[in-house]
Amino acid sequence: MPLDHRELLGLGASGFREVIGSRMGQTWTFTYQQTFLGLDVIGGRADVRVHMKGRVPMFGSMAFPVPAEFDVKPQIDGDVARAVAWQALGQTPTGAVQPAADKAPRLVIWGDVQAVDVSPFHLAWEVGVSNVATEGSGPIGRYYVHAKTGAVLQYVNDKHECGLDGCNLAAAPAAPTPAALAATPPALTTVTVLGWTRTGIDALDALVNVPQVGLVLNVPGIGAVTTNASGQFTIDIATATTITVGNLDGRHHNPITGASAPSGTFTVNPGVATTIQLMTSAATVNAAAHTTTAYWVDRTNEYARSILGDSAQLNTASGIGVTVNIASTCNAYYNANTINFHQAGGGCSNTAFSTVVAHEWGHGLDDRYGGISQTNGLSEGWGDIIGCYLLDTPNLGSGFQTAGVPLRSGDNTTQYPCTGCAVHTAGQSWMGFAWKLRNRLATTYANRTQAINVTNTIVVGTIAANALNEADAVREVFVADDNDGNLANGTPNYNDLVCTCNQHSLPYPGQTSSVPNDECAAATALGNGLSGQFTTVGASTSAPAWACGSGANDAWFSYAATTTGSLTVSLCSQATWDTVIQAFSGACGTLTSLGCNDDSCTTQSSLTFSVTAGQTYRIRVGGFNGATGAFRLNVTAPAVPATPTGLAATAAGTTQVNLTWTDAATTETGYRVERSTNGATFALATTLGANPVSWSDTGRTANTTYWYRVAATNAAGNSAYANVASATTPAFVDYVATGSVANHGTITGAISLTHTDNASYQQLTERTASGRNSLQYDWTIANVPATGTRTLRIQAYRTVCADNDSFIIQVKSGTAFVNAVTVTKTSDDNVYQTYVLPSTVSGTVTVRVIDSDDRLNVTGNDSLFVDHLCIRAQ
Repeated sequence: MPLDHRELLGLGASGFREVIGSRMGQTWTFTYQQTFLGLDVIGGRADVRVHMKGRVPMFGSMAFPVPAEFDVKPQIDGDVARAVAWQALGQTPTGAVQPAADKAPRLVIWGDVQAVDVSPFHLAWEVGVSNVATEGSGPIGRYYVHAKTGAVLQYVNDKHECGLDGCNLAAAPAAPTPAALAATPPALTTVTVLGWTRTGIDALDALVNVPQVGLVLNVPGIGAVTTNASGQFTIDIATATTITVGNLDGRHHNPITGASAPSGTFTVNPGVATTIQLMTSAATVNAAAHTTTAYWVDRTNEYARSILGDSAQLNTASGIGVTVNIASTCNAYYNANTINFHQAGGGCSNTAFSTVVAHEWGHGLDDRYGGISQTNGLSEGWGDIIGCYLLDTPNLGSGFQTAGVPLRSGDNTTQYPCTGCAVHTAGQSWMGFAWKLRNRLATTYANRTQAINVTNTIVVGTIAANALNEADAVREVFVADDNDGNLANGTPNYNDLVCTCNQHSLPYPGQTSSVPNDECAAATALGNGLSGQFTTVGASTSAPAWACGSGANDAWFSYAATTTGSLTVSLCSQATWDTVIQAFSGACGTLTSLGCNDDSCTTQSSLTFSVTAGQTYRIRVGGFNGATGAFRLNVTAPAVPATPTGLAATAAGTTQVNLTWTDAATTETGYRVERSTNGATFALATTLGANPVSWSDTGRTANTTYWYRVAATNAAGNSAYANVASATTPAFVDYVATGSVANHGTITGAISLTHTDNASYQQLTERTASGRNSLQYDWTIANVPATGTRTLRIQAYRTVCADNDSFIIQVKSGTAFVNAVTVTKTSDDNVYQTYVLPSTVSGTVTVRVIDSDDRLNVTGNDSLFVDHLCIRAQ
């Protein structure tokens, strides 16, 4: 009933549970305890009286209107509250047996329910205190300690003495009250412990100043305190207190021993928040080994507890001994609930870091749950798994010798069993299985957090089963993943588990099947042509997930390719039910899909994919939406490629022949080009990759005929040759002028008149200007090769005037012109004048003509007649 009148009774967001329901006369009485989020509200209640006539003569409440957003997360824990209560009591325990058993502090909501006006309410710890002496004197009561600040809110006396004359207990001293304590109040003081720590994955990562979580310190007058998740603890002190830090002790490890331990004394004043700073950013590697080991041991223990619970085994592990900076190098080891780490040297880092700490601690976890077994390197694998899973990294021991380089990786290919391998190597198949399973599930779920939670449970959780070898350990994972107690029908993550097992050749409990090739590892070998009859009736659905057609209930096949090319595997006309087919490269467990087909010929399937000689491929056949039935497979092996067509050969200068053809093939891996100098006997000239349509044959001999043929090729063989094509290289090539610049003079006729020896002339005549008669004219000849003999050839003559000029033909070499020939002839005698070009002259060459005399006052304009001008390359 109270909940039906929440606003009327002022109940806020509270709940009420019935604590009394009883009859009194003709009326039923009901009393309800006020609660909020499961916490009792001290003094809060609701009352209802119901008369047997059906009337409600009374209802009401005495409650605090706790709002829905009220924070119920304490800032101090129950142990700190207990210490505050006993300090407020101002007594030390008498040592006598107390009337009632000590109860753990409980979290409540407290307010002064007897206050006349509206009273505030607080999150508080209810702490029972009992300090009765043997003769019965002494207080028994409850303190309410503010769960945020640690302040004492109220003391309630729970010792109810007789109070009669002559009662021998009447003289017992009264319990103290907050008012009595207020005269010299202690102050609740928060202390934060920070330390420079190597929190990164790599041994050489930088130090970070972080809270020291789970560290145990001794506080004079109070005793042992433990830092919380913020690296803090709270103490109630009335005077300055000195805290001494030595070998680091923790909730999950004994004091760490070894050289260079951080140490110091720190004064804490009442009510003044204080930071205990361990080391600086310049701390030595050995000093940081202490804080780093404490950090990772605490994290690893808490990680294991999140999976295995607060078990007796982990309580034992919380007493682990730790030694750092051992005067040796390149090692770390576990022995008899101790972990031990070496200092840097010998090319190795200090081994007290991240995954190495977790690895050695993982040996201890294995030891606690039934003892260590190194069969197949099992315990080494367990240590690696704890390190990799804790940090969600495949790399174990990164930076052990080289920054960023791990000792071992979960992305390994070690196969089970690793015969003759050392234990660390052998354990990598178990480690690799665990890491790759997490990655596969992250892909399957599309949620890495879910994959982490599942693998923590079904892998790390199985350490409690105490498997003695890797095969047994894998079986326990399948058992942990099972949801119905029947491994024969698989498990929720069966496909991913099987796929991961296959990557390391680990045996696993298979599903019951009447199909012999139900799994990839038992694939039936196929040959070329028609094979079968096969069936999928009774087959299970295997990993990986089908890429098409909602495939299911599949059977597996393998094909060893002897030739390279396109392989076709077809069910067309070979089944009467709705099929699906998929092909893969790689080994079982590391498969890569090459293609998937549902319907190619009505409801049957066919798939064509590329294969390489010497490689083995996997093919699986399943049914659309689980259809099953009998079938045969038709396998068509790769064939030689199609023949190229349209081969043509063209000489390009005196030493090169250019070939072109049409690429008609789709399955070639390359081309063969063959050459002949007699048209009958051919030899290989070159091999090319796939899909070329041209090639230039350089370095040939001038004035020679060459014949060519071309074939496409692949691993299945060569195609037929295309037609034979031939070309003859010329004895020489003449390069003629393609451009000109008239600088001074009169030009008659185009440069094309100089291209051939035909008695057609380009005329260049001097021009008189400023008392001078002169000529300057440039021809440009393009594409002159840089090799071979290149000769300037000119057939020309001049006229004779009063100044009788001859004409000088120059060639530009670099930035200057050099004289090549001088034309003095006065008639065309059909004889060439020549000049061999320097080796530095090629490409676009400038040829210039100037007259021999351009002095002042020399009269008469001579002309040069050019019949043929060229540069001959041979």
